[in-house]
Amino acid sequence: MIRRLLLLLIHIMNYNEPKKEGIMKNILPVLVLTLGLFTTPALALVDIGGILQTGNAGVDIDSIQWYLVSSPAPILESTPGWGGPAGTTDTYQLAPKTEWPQWGELYYRVNGIPNRLALNPILPDTWYELSGFDLQGAMVRFEDTVLQGINTPPAPNRPQTISVFPNPVRAGLIRLEPVVMQVELYDIIGNRCPVQLTRDQSGVTLDISRLDCGIYLLRIRNAGFESTTKILKLQ
Repeated sequence: MIRRLLLLLIHIMNYNEPKKEGIMKNILPVLVLTLGLFTTPALALVDIGGILQTGNAGVDIDSIQWYLVSSPAPILESTPGWGGPAGTTDTYQLAPKTEWPQWGELYYRVNGIPNRLALNPILPDTWYELSGFDLQGAMVRFEDTVLQGINTPPAPNRPQTISVFPNPVRAGLIRLEPVVMQVELYDIIGNRCPVQLTRDQSGVTLDISRLDCGIYLLRIRNAGFESTTKILKLQ
């Protein structure tokens, strides 16, 4: 197609009739615009799909506020109809984004009571626990794909409760019980933080005494289960 347009342009430029100048003025802009449409690359967008497990209560997600590096302001996206009663698995296809969001805020209701979850950072294919009064087993995750028409991954079965204490922490030592397979710590902008781990028969001790005071996210993986817990380090 582009080759034919170029041949037509050359033919017009070699045309020697008196109306040549007028024809060039009328046709050249159209040819330039047409060539631009064929040669301009399409902007690639990132698909984002969400999966919700409501756990033992009714959970409804109302909206998400996205924070993108390329966007000067946060993007508030409503998610009507995402949720359900206890024991529900529900998916929601979100609007494509120009990039994977750096972090976000999830606004949801547990049995009608408003709540909020900070997703910082937002890691794909990772389960995040939802908190609420007497709420157990409620989780949400995001995937960089289109969810319609595919099987949604089941929420991981938690073999046992993982305790993280103290939280907030002052001395710099955090205890995880029982023993977990993998532990990762991230700061609020998504950078992984170095931590010293000491394992024994009953659990794991994390030494974060060299880190600055602030909020951190502790990512735990154990026997196919993944969870993210917010850690607050005080002076």
